[in-house]
Amino acid sequence: FRELGVTALVNGDFVRARRHWEHLRVGANALRDREVLQSEPGSRTRTQLGARWLQAALGGMAFTDLLDGDLVGSSRHLAEADALYSETERRGPGLTWVDAEISRAFLACEDDNEALLREAVTRLSPVLDRVEHWPLLLIAEAGLTLGQRGPNWALAQLRVGYTASVASARSVGGRWHDALRCFEAALTTLTGDFTDAERLLNSLSSSHSNVRLERARLALYSNNDVAALLEAQSVGGSHTTKRQLLDLTLIAAVAAWGCDRRDESLDALGKAASMLSSHGNTTALRYLPHAPLLEIAEAARA
Repeated sequence: FRELGVTALVNGDFVRARRHWEHLRVGANALRDREVLQSEPGSRTRTQLGARWLQAALGGMAFTDLLDGDLVGSSRHLAEADALYSETERRGPGLTWVDAEISRAFLACEDDNEALLREAVTRLSPVLDRVEHWPLLLIAEAGLTLGQRGPNWALAQLRVGYTASVASARSVGGRWHDALRCFEAALTTLTGDFTDAERLLNSLSSSHSNVRLERARLALYSNNDVAALLEAQSVGGSHTTKRQLLDLTLIAAVAAWGCDRRDESLDALGKAASMLSSHGNTTALRYLPHAPLLEIAEAARA
């Protein structure tokens, strides 16, 4: 079930991934309960194994919610995993615990909690050469720096971290490579280097939702509100994550305001506020031009 869950995640199928994690959780709980009741020789060891696989299920659930953009759900599953660890002092088998720690790093970024981020980084550092999705840790670290010191510092940190990781023979490919490049493009857009942001996006497949999202952001910062609005409204489908949908809705709100489509802008802002309330991701506000966003918020309040 864990292998099926991981495979579904890599392919962006969060519905199927959650189904497999739930199967794993049910099986792990059944293993724990059955062997506690039987009290046979070796049942203690098997009960501990059930607890470890339950940790793997909870970590997978937290990571799935993170990738989907539901930080409220991710935090809930991570808290459950932490409570289980306090009770049993058992981690998931192998490197299954890594998913929970990467989730913790992003939640630390959301809460602007540098100490919690450093805790997650410390735990992950010894095994990063065996973790395929290590670029996500660079993204979390740069995301925290963005909130503290601005886009230029965040972009420099991301690039230095990536260069050092590649030099240490860590490989990157597939969706993790694309996620890293799209995040780099977002930071580059925030610094005002639109030419380099365009170059980064041209190196990726234009059919990917993340790439189209960053093109909409680039158009917004380039003062092309019409293009930003059209691009933001054209992205959708079953593979659009909750975080992507939030970003697109916020971009549409600002772009529609610039196009003097005020009702449309206020409606989009209301939808974005609902998403923020349900799923978290307040860090999404760091990736927008603040002046027009504040103006729309004040108009909505009025």
